[in-house]
Amino acid sequence: MKLYFNRGKGLPDPGRRLKGSGTQARWMLVEAASDLALPAVVSLIEAAIAESPLPFAAIGRGPIVLRAPTAAKR
Repeated sequence: MKLYFNRGKGLPDPGRRLKGSGTQARWMLVEAASDLALPAVVSLIEAAIAESPLPFAAIGRGPIVLRAPTAAKR
């Protein structure tokens, strides 16, 4: 599964986990749920939250968006 960071280009990534070459978004491969607890991944998530222009919900879980992969447009 891929975890996307919409403003990933500007995030500090000393562990070089972020992939992609777009103008803004970056992604990382998550092979197991335990990957989300790795220090490098935790710091990426914390940095993304800190730099978010929109506040995250103080209570509750907020919306979750899951999308199936789509075929490449030609």
